[in-house]
Order: sequence, then C-alpha cells, then structure tokens
Amino acid sequence: MHALFRSLMPGTGARRSVLALTLATALSAGMAGAAADEPSQPYSIAERHLFMDDHLRALPGRATVLSYHFVKAGSFETPFDDRVIEEIGAPDAAADNGRPVKVEFLSGSHKMDLPPIEGAKGNPVIMGFLEHDVREMSRITGGGGSQGAYYKKRLRMAMVATNESHKVAVKWNGKEVAAEEFTLDPYKDDPARSRYARFANKLYSFVLSDQVPGGVYSLKSVMRDGGASGKVMIEESLTLTENK
Repeated sequence: MHALFRSLMPGTGARRSVLALTLATALSAGMAGAAADEPSQPYSIAERHLFMDDHLRALPGRATVLSYHFVKAGSFETPFDDRVIEEIGAPDAAADNGRPVKVEFLSGSHKMDLPPIEGAKGNPVIMGFLEHDVREMSRITGGGGSQGAYYKKRLRMAMVATNESHKVAVKWNGKEVAAEEFTLDPYKDDPARSRYARFANKLYSFVLSDQVPGGVYSLKSVMRDGGASGKVMIEESLTLTENK
C-alpha cells in the first residue's frame, strides 16, 4: 500500500487494515500480522461510510470516467479552478469485483501525483482530497513533513469520533437526490492549537449519496479567520460534475 494512503487511514492495526482493504490495496505482511494481535474496535459512522462502503458498486460494468470540479477560493491566496479525473476500470472478478483506478488530481503546477489502485471498492477521490489538504496545511503553516503527520493524526481522530451525519438533498442530472453529510472539526479541541492558531478554524464537509456515480457528491474544507470578521481565508471544494 502506498504510504500516503496508509497514513491517512483512521485508526491503527486491525482498524486500519480493514479500511485499507476497502480501497483494495495490500498491507505489508508485518502490518497484517500486528493487526491480528489487536482487539477489534467498533467503527464510527464516518469511518464506515467514508472508507468501508463500496462506493463504486453502482457504476456500469465497464470502464467509467468520473469528473470533479475543484475550486479554491478565499482571501489568503490566489483562487483557481481545476479538475480531478478518475479513470475507473471494469470490475475484476479476481479482485472480488474491485476495480482498477487512476486518479488525475489537478493539473499544471497544482498537480498531485497519486499511485494507481487495483481492486478498489471505495472511491479514492476521498483519500486524494485529504492528502491534498494535509499537504496544503503543511505548506501554509511551514511545518514540513512532521507537521503533515500531525495533521493526518488530527483527521484520523476526528473521523473515529464522528458518529453523526445529516440528511441533505443535492442536485444531480437535473433532479434532487438524497445524500448524507458528515462534518469534521479536527482542530477545535487540539491542545497544540496555539502553534497554528491562525489556520485552526477549519471545518470539513463530506457529502455522499448512493444515487450519484461513485458515491461521492462533494468534499469541502473551509478555513475562516479567527477574528471577529470570520472571513473565509481558504475554501477548497470538489464536486462531481460528470460521468461517462
């Protein structure tokens, strides 16, 4: 399993190994052995729906392309629009009907290279968005690689603790469809918040629906100024726009 995907998986040991298999990537023998020695733990609703659901199950039984519109806005840096493209292969019977997936995450100077995945069932766009987010947090706070690991840890902790969701309606193909929204506030109660206080007012939204191709309708993070204005410093969103 590629390190960036493994490091973002919520929890450790047995919890992480199951979630990793949802994305149909292989754990190393050492990690799998350690997982077998750990007691099982209940999964949060966020973990189950974000990392354990088969988001790709309703796609046609052929190769499919999903397109997402990426928007960066806010007062902190120059806004831009871009796209994320997922090339999803046909189900592979040898991989329990998982699918090969290649992700083109942004373009030009914003592009982030992601490894191809074999036998995926969960939608890798979630992991791509979170990895991008962690890299951006590390960049703007000047924390480097060690700080990135810290932000990943905060996201994992928030996901493990999230057992609530909200029913919402979204528009797809000209009609409203039912969806479920999960929100995270990973830095709210962080004891080390003072180290990056200017960037700590950040909320995440994940909108999923089994009525849209790939199961993921939108992903978003919003960082607001901690002062009285509460203005948006950075907002990044990823929204499904097309499948073919």
